[in-house]
Amino acid sequence: MIIDTTNFKKCRATKCQKKGDYVNGLCDTCTKQIHKALNKEKKFKRKTYSISKKSDREYSTAFREAKKYFQLWSRLKFADEFGMVKCVHGSIKHYTEIDGGHYIPAEKLSTCFDEMNVNPQEKNKNMDMHSPITNQQYTAYMIKKFGQDAVQNLVNRSHMQIKYSSFELKEIAKKYKLMCENKIKYLRL
Repeated sequence: MIIDTTNFKKCRATKCQKKGDYVNGLCDTCTKQIHKALNKEKKFKRKTYSISKKSDREYSTAFREAKKYFQLWSRLKFADEFGMVKCVHGSIKHYTEIDGGHYIPAEKLSTCFDEMNVNPQEKNKNMDMHSPITNQQYTAYMIKKFGQDAVQNLVNRSHMQIKYSSFELKEIAKKYKLMCENKIKYLRL
């Protein structure tokens, strides 16, 4: 059988000079090399992505821990010897039946771990902070307890940009966990 080589094309790869009837313009050898290089690049991207995912997970875990112990402390520091706490809205409940409610939302990291910003609050009222009545009650409590200037200062600080590291969040969690453990020892439960 005679093959007509007049219609053969050169491989498109820069250093390859092979001639043949190539569908994609590349010889089989060059096609394999390109696929191999692309697979290596994909593996590298996957590896890099998984590292950043791990650090994101570490940060979010540290943030949850810090927030958990900080909010527990914000309830315990106001508890009497029997663990009873007076809520921002006036009711008296056990510290386990109440939330640590943020006056300025916890998304604002600059005031998230500010002890002045977090106070004992009923669970249903904490979930209803978008309500003007609930918000006005909390504002009145804050002004009565800390004064107008201090509350305004807190609001101004909430506009600052802060980014905690995982290490800083772990230290915050450690500090408040120890404070909570010490306070719980003295409660008559």
